[in-house]
Formats: sequence, structure tokens, C-alpha cells
Amino acid sequence: MTWRAHTKFRKIADHYERLIRTGELKPGHRLVTEPKLARELGVARTTLRRAFGILVRKGLITRKPGHGTFVASASELAERSRGAIAVLAPGVIYRPSDEPDNPVMSSSGGANYHFLEGVTTTLASYGRSTRMYYLHGDQNDRSAMARQIQENGDIGVIAMSLDSSEAVDDVMSLELPAVLIDSVKGKAKVDTVHSTNRKGMKEATLYLLKNTPGPLAFVGSVRHQPPNPHNERHRGFVDACREFGCEVPDDYVLFAAVHVNGGRDIAREILKLSPLPTGIVCSDDRVAMGILDVLRDANVSVPDDVSIIAYGGTIISLMVIPTISTVSPNHLLMGETAVHLLEKRLRMPGRRPRTIHVPTKLLLRGSTIPVSRSWTTGQAFSTPGE
Repeated sequence: MTWRAHTKFRKIADHYERLIRTGELKPGHRLVTEPKLARELGVARTTLRRAFGILVRKGLITRKPGHGTFVASASELAERSRGAIAVLAPGVIYRPSDEPDNPVMSSSGGANYHFLEGVTTTLASYGRSTRMYYLHGDQNDRSAMARQIQENGDIGVIAMSLDSSEAVDDVMSLELPAVLIDSVKGKAKVDTVHSTNRKGMKEATLYLLKNTPGPLAFVGSVRHQPPNPHNERHRGFVDACREFGCEVPDDYVLFAAVHVNGGRDIAREILKLSPLPTGIVCSDDRVAMGILDVLRDANVSVPDDVSIIAYGGTIISLMVIPTISTVSPNHLLMGETAVHLLEKRLRMPGRRPRTIHVPTKLLLRGSTIPVSRSWTTGQAFSTPGE
């Protein structure tokens, strides 16, 4: 047997994990010595040690100095099979702004609570416990969190709303089975769960194109790095405009920081446009909330003068007057789906990564006319990962 891929240590770890979990290697079985096994596999001893390090962290093998390396005992394997799952989520819902009485809502938003409900209840149905970790701070803080996950012996990771490739790299460096929810993926080969960002935003844009008389404006995000869900929402807007046969001038495509004050700032730029757009497609509920605030102060009526549709389906879309029409992801189902993917990964560590898309629903409310219709953007579908 030879291992040619540059990730050979992972393949070795996956191979032995499968042998242990299927019972081909019995509990307590003593493994061949490292020098001999390295020769049999055609790899360097450092590669083999790295592979075995993964198995040790997963609790599948134990090293006994002077005696050798052994498959964990039956009781240890049984306990490990019920091990905790590390759930990583942004930990700050509000952060201070320059104005003490005017807090800025951070990028974590309220959606993570719905993700968490889906994750924790589904993990419980598998007999697993949840251990929460909050993503905040600098690289040193994240490194400390990674050490804590390893020390706690967590056997898998579900991470929510990661908005940078660096954050994804931090998760992947744990070398544990992982699933990302509504996150940047980058080049990582990992299971992911997304809402139908592109299709949902296309449906919203087509609705405004068919029901508003004048030009549309699009407000996207500058906070996230590509590829990411916000980019997909922009692509959905472009798809709808092409299908409808219209062109949107460059100055009607704007980008804002993802919080309420970011929406306020970009609304002031929108008010400078001539003619004023009669419809605004916004890639985040929080930004739409800020836009609505400034338009109200400028005596621009929503929805009579300008209709707004946002994305997120969060509680804040109901906290303003008029309430904000929004493309609502099924956060609960996304959390449940992530757990099912992780369980499959734990049983079959060598399985190809998958991306699951969960359908969205367009909720028409007070910021558009009429307010009585809603529809889903299609059935869930999946695509194999690269």
C-alpha cells in the first residue's frame, strides 16, 4: 500500500479510523511498530506520527511508552462515540460604536440562535452533547480556543457564520471532522450547509422588477471575503436583471458594512442618486434597517416611494415600521442538516465533502406592496464537493 497524495497523513488516519470503527482492528489490539509500519506504507515516520496524532486526539488509539501503540479499549471507544461536538459561533451580538447610546449590531446577528436550536436538539437525538465556543478576539484568542477544544477531547466541529478564510483555516487546523454553516469556504475541502442565497435573492429581485416602476439599487456587503454567501446574493441580483432584460448602472450597485450604521451610511449615498431608485435589494436585514431609518428622516415613504427587500429573516426585520420584506433562510433546518452531515463524516471519514443547499422563503411585508404573498425558492438540493 502506498500513499501519494500530499495529504497522505490524513488518508492514513482515515484508513485506520475506518478499520477501528468497523471492528477490523479490535479494541486493545497492538499496532505494528512505527518504523515497520512506515516501511510497509511507504511513508516517512514523521508522516505516520502525524496521522497517529489525529487518532490519539480522537481517542481511537493510545500510546504507552515502552509498550507500543494500541487501539483504545472497548469502554474508551464507547465513551468516545458519545463524545461532545464543539460548536463555534460568533460570540458578540452587539459591539460599541463611537456613540455610546447608539450600539452597532455585529455580524453575528440573531440567526445563530436558530442555527443553535437546530444543532443542539439534533445532536441530542444522536446522544451527543454540545460544547459551545465563541469566536472572537485575535489570532492568539483563536489559538487558545483550539487548544481548549483539543484538551476537552471534542470529536467534531460545527462552525457557524465564519466570514474569513483565516477563520476557516483555524477550524481546519484542528484536524477534526467539521461542517461549516453559512460560512466562507475558500479552498477547504469540508462539508458545508448554505441557504439558497443566489436563488433566493434572484426571486426577490424579480419581484421588485415586476412591481416597481423605476430603477433598482442593490446594496451588498464589503465585510466578507469571496467566495461567500453575500457574493452569491449579488450574483442572484445580477441573474434577475439579466433575465428581466434590464441593466443596472454601476452607481446603483453599492456596498455597506454589515450592521445598522452601515445601512445608515449607505442610505445617504442612495439619496444622492438621480433618479431615486424605487426598489432596493439589500443583502442583509441589519443594513436594510439602517436604510429604512435614514429614508424615514428624509421623508421618503417606504413602500410608497421606495420598496425594500432584504435577506436574513431575522427578528430585527419585524422590529421596525414598516416591517421589512426579507428572504428568510430556514436556519433551524440548516442546523439540523449540519449535524446529519457531521454524523456521516464521523462514520465515514473518507467520504467526499458535500455542500447542501436549504431552500429560502420570500416573506413580503410592509416594506413592499402587496404584503400578503410568500413562496419558497425551490426544494433543497445538494452538490458534491470538489
